[in-house]
Amino acid sequence: MEVQELNGDGLRLKERDKELAERKKRLIRSKMSPPGTLGLDKCLEAARQKYGIPDTAFGMQASFNTVLVLQVAMQEGETYKDSAIILAESTRDRELRKAPIGVIISAGLGALDSLRSHGVDLGHKVVFVHSAPYFIRFDNIGGVDQHLVVLQVSQIRASYNTAEDLKERRVFIKANVDTEGVITHVLVDENRQVTMPQKPEVE
Repeated sequence: MEVQELNGDGLRLKERDKELAERKKRLIRSKMSPPGTLGLDKCLEAARQKYGIPDTAFGMQASFNTVLVLQVAMQEGETYKDSAIILAESTRDRELRKAPIGVIISAGLGALDSLRSHGVDLGHKVVFVHSAPYFIRFDNIGGVDQHLVVLQVSQIRASYNTAEDLKERRVFIKANVDTEGVITHVLVDENRQVTMPQKPEVE
């Protein structure tokens, strides 16, 4: 009897979490313009659709060496890894808050110089310094504040997109030797264009 009651409670909790997740998705989607409407770069538009990023996240432009990142969960989807276990909304929110992973929404001109010369761009899913203390509130959806993480470009540590580009040979790294014999590793894109790496200014 106890087992049946627990199973019933578990099913009710599962249904409630599923309903909350669906409601959250609908609220976010209601704040998203159709694809292509915002005039975003291709990669950023793809990230907007994949992660369900509301229009309000694009209401400001980062300046100087600042990068604005929307935090995303390490665990994508509603289930735990490859199992059928549905993650509770509270668990997903907790995982989201502690994940040092996000999508680059905006970058200042100085930041763009540094990022793009290292094969990183707007819309990339990146790893950043976990202890980043600054956030900007850009919206409230369903009673929950939505924030962007404020970073300096030097706090971006890695890019999943760049790793995929290297793996698929869309870009590659080679050693460039100048006239004085100094070796600099550079990124070569699919059009054979060489990008000299720009060092980010440390503030």
